[in-house]
Amino acid sequence: MWWTILRGNCRVVRSQRLAVHQSPCNRSPSRSVSQNPLSENNRALSSSSAVSSFCLLKSSKSVVTPPTRTLSGFSCCSSPLSSSQNTMEYPSFRRDAAVVDDLHGKQIADPYRWLENPDSEESKDFVEKQNLITNKYLHAYPHYDALKNLVTKLHDYPRYGSPDLEGDYVYYMFNSGLQNHAVIYRQKSIYDTANEVFFDPNTLSEDGTTSLSATSWSEDGKLMAYSISVGGSDWRIVKVRDAASKEDLVDHLERVKFSCLSWTHDNKGFFYNMYPEVTTNQAIGTSTGSDYNQKLYYHHLGTPQSEDVMCAEFPENPSWKGSVSVSDDGHYAIMGISRSCESKNALWFCDLRKVNGNIRGKTFSPHARKWNGQPFLLFLGILPWVRLFEDFDAEYDVITNEGSLFYIKTNLDAKNHRIIVVDVENPDKANWKVLIPENPKYYLEWATCAAHDKLVLHYIEDVKSAMYVHDLSSGKRLHTFDLGCSAVMQVSRKKKLSQFFYKLQSFTNPGTVYICDLAKPTLEPIVSCEYMPSLYSLTNTE
Repeated sequence: MWWTILRGNCRVVRSQRLAVHQSPCNRSPSRSVSQNPLSENNRALSSSSAVSSFCLLKSSKSVVTPPTRTLSGFSCCSSPLSSSQNTMEYPSFRRDAAVVDDLHGKQIADPYRWLENPDSEESKDFVEKQNLITNKYLHAYPHYDALKNLVTKLHDYPRYGSPDLEGDYVYYMFNSGLQNHAVIYRQKSIYDTANEVFFDPNTLSEDGTTSLSATSWSEDGKLMAYSISVGGSDWRIVKVRDAASKEDLVDHLERVKFSCLSWTHDNKGFFYNMYPEVTTNQAIGTSTGSDYNQKLYYHHLGTPQSEDVMCAEFPENPSWKGSVSVSDDGHYAIMGISRSCESKNALWFCDLRKVNGNIRGKTFSPHARKWNGQPFLLFLGILPWVRLFEDFDAEYDVITNEGSLFYIKTNLDAKNHRIIVVDVENPDKANWKVLIPENPKYYLEWATCAAHDKLVLHYIEDVKSAMYVHDLSSGKRLHTFDLGCSAVMQVSRKKKLSQFFYKLQSFTNPGTVYICDLAKPTLEPIVSCEYMPSLYSLTNTE
């Protein structure tokens, strides 16, 4: 299992590559991950170099406030319209005075509730007229074209993520500059100079509104489960692509939303989340209501979705969402359960060895509320779940495991987070071990395991990244990464491999990707992908 960690809205998620967990609150209760590019270079790579050099650029923002300053020779503060043109005829729209809610004894009018139906002709007319007056105003600006060309130029640079080693290939994402979506490339090794396109999301739709949302690789690296979003919808369609042929298999899953994608290590299938009571027509992206009764399913490759196995549901708590990841050793399914946007979750686990890999049982009917004529039972599922933490009193994130010992990052009794070790065969609090105590000053944002027995910890220290390597068994700090004032934007690793990739970015560096071997006694990061200033210039900004 690879880790990808993306910083944005204070978000850290864990999963099988690209991002396997969606959350309506940008949180992931347990070992789920968020969206992320894989990376490597599709330019010619130097085979004589210890690690191939790439080019990675990230645009920066230039804020111009004083009215005397100009950007590339034109005023940034001149009015788009002259004083005679400055009168805007705003279109009138219907106010529905009949829509009034009684909230705690107060009468609250909501005259524009009709806009909550985006498919109505009235709503479409509203959007069209809004666009007309906005475009009229913007295009009247005398330097509109010059400003547009400059912004376009500043965004036109090649972008790479960090590499992923899956099966016989190295996979990476690359955007040439102005592509709607980054393309997944692959090559035989980091040192290879030949590459090929493995998956191009730009071909999914002519207008570019269908996007790749998440990917998850099977343990043997031969199959990639992936989800796509149509028109920016939170609803997903899940498919499976064969690495050898680069063709999709017959598997096709719908009604998927805020879902994990986590393979069992026998490569037979994966866990995902679905709303079986939602019809396909409802799950096309226009629904504006809340989503309830999410369920956890297991999909066996080559079988129709109607035969998928329900593994967990919460009929008495319809707002709960359970996201599963399979442990690094493949023995456990670990489910983090969220009930809201708060940073607290329940944590359950299942020893997959107890079912001998045979995850089969009752299947769902999208119209039925009973299984085999029997009503739903609370938390009924085919898997024997053990409730490790069920009080929603803190955040619990399983980093890795060594047998029955679970290494967990938590803010229980530690607002800045700490790492504890819990033996799930003897989980009483009195038996917990504190491996990494809470830092009273700095916040532990995330932690991951690499090179078999190393923990990599990321803290926020004085509003910047700080990253360290610790021994998994003792907790002893072994190395400190030299990050300067950069932020860690992305991390790639596998517990069973010693290679560790991370991408840094700062106000003056659009992006540099490093690789280091955590099995070595000394920490020696090597540049794997470097920013090239000659391709990007911020001159003439005043």
